Order: sequence, then structure tokens, then C-alpha cells
Amino acid sequence: FDRAPTSLPQDRHFLQFINRKGQFSLNVLILGGMNRKIYHVIIKAPGSYHDAAILEMSRVNAHIHSRFPRVYCLGDLAFPLSDILIMPYNSDQERNNANALFNVNHSAARVEMTENIYGILK
Repeated sequence: FDRAPTSLPQDRHFLQFINRKGQFSLNVLILGGMNRKIYHVIIKAPGSYHDAAILEMSRVNAHIHSRFPRVYCLGDLAFPLSDILIMPYNSDQERNNANALFNVNHSAARVEMTENIYGILK
């Protein structure tokens, strides 16, 4: 999972669409996979919404359970831990070498599966 703010025209005067950088935006959450395939897209969250709130308001968990019952997803620390979502270790837990190595591999997989999709779409 990952999300990226997308610019909106300046004539939209809704405060909820102002992101943490003070710009009007719409958050887009993509569930991407290997080979840069997009499995699910959520395009309805105002720029001020947190990643976890976007995931919560979506029905993507039910979607994943129904279509991919044995699949785990990777997310960053902005998402809550769940039965389908695996996050990296936080900085306190990363002091262990095995945890640090897990985080390196987790990050590399997320870049391949989601970050690159945003780069291609932009």
C-alpha cells in the first residue's frame, strides 16, 4: 500500500482538501503488486486525510480477503498493523540487525510494488 497526494485546481475551497504542506490535494491510495500491477485504487480522500483513515474508509480489506485470501500486503508505518498488512519495524526496534535487514527488504519490495507505480503514473 502507498498513497500520494495529487494536486487539485485552486478553485476548490474545501479546508479538508488542504494537505500538510498547505496545498489543495486529493490523496490516492494504490494497492500494487509485482510487475507494477495495480489491484485496487482509492481516489476519494481529501488531502488532509491520514493514510490509516483512507484505508479505514475503504473496503479494500474485504476486497483482499475475498480475492487474495492468502496474501499479505506491505505498508509503511502510517498504516495500522492488521491480519493482512505487514509494516517495517520502527526505529527503536530496528537496532536489532535482523530487524534492520527486514526493513531494508521491506522497503525495497514496497518501492518495487507501489512507489514505482506512482512514478509511472505521474
